[in-house]
Amino acid sequence: MDITDHPLRHPAPGDWGNTPQQPPPRPGTVMVAMVSTVIAVLAALATAVLALTAGKEMLLSYATDEFGLDGGSGRALAEYAANLTLSTLRAQAVVWIVSALIIALLLLPLRKARTWARVILTLFIPGMILLGLRDMAGAVSPVMGWLGALIALAMAVALVAWWLPPGNRYARYHKGAGRGQRRA
Repeated sequence: MDITDHPLRHPAPGDWGNTPQQPPPRPGTVMVAMVSTVIAVLAALATAVLALTAGKEMLLSYATDEFGLDGGSGRALAEYAANLTLSTLRAQAVVWIVSALIIALLLLPLRKARTWARVILTLFIPGMILLGLRDMAGAVSPVMGWLGALIALAMAVALVAWWLPPGNRYARYHKGAGRGQRRA
């Protein structure tokens, strides 16, 4: 094997634009960030579906179990309380759906660790963490509490993993590739 054919050979000054270079493999940190982001999106959608389909029953069960509202007037009071808070639960479900859809739309540019997509995601993450913690703390049902904890944990992992150095190098490579040049 000639030294000029070696794969790790530094290109000569005239070869800078002509050296074929394979794209780097997707770093593990980007994969962890993608998976945790997808988990958070799916958990947010599951929370929204649960709130929209079984919200009234969960609220009614919560009111009767937590406050001991059994019997005639207690049951009526529990239904009144469930009806009052149902609109709040449905509004929260809409917020989960909108947030999940926006983040899902960012997943394609995030595959190549686009910086603008990571910045937009970073702006959404604190809100999703806080909403997840709120769901966990004020859980209407244990399932919603666990889903809230899962959302908060997955978003925290995603926030850290998206900005680790291997992801930054991967994004820098793809940014250079988009301009017709490749950077190492």
